[in-house]
Amino acid sequence: MAPLESNGEGDVWFKIYEEGWNKETKKWCTNKVIDNNGKLDITIPKDIPDGDYLVRTELIALHQGKQI
Repeated sequence: MAPLESNGEGDVWFKIYEEGWNKETKKWCTNKVIDNNGKLDITIPKDIPDGDYLVRTELIALHQGKQI
């Protein structure tokens, strides 16, 4: 997220959520998103000040990583 007035320029971005491998379900977060038709619900932390923000999502996948 970044404050809206920053236009996302410079060192203004901060992370509010990250998920990778889930040991309990034995699934990657990518699979969780796929299983839920592209949707992932998260909670915005309460310590973030009120205001307007830009939100950027990112999905990283490593394909055929064992072959490198």
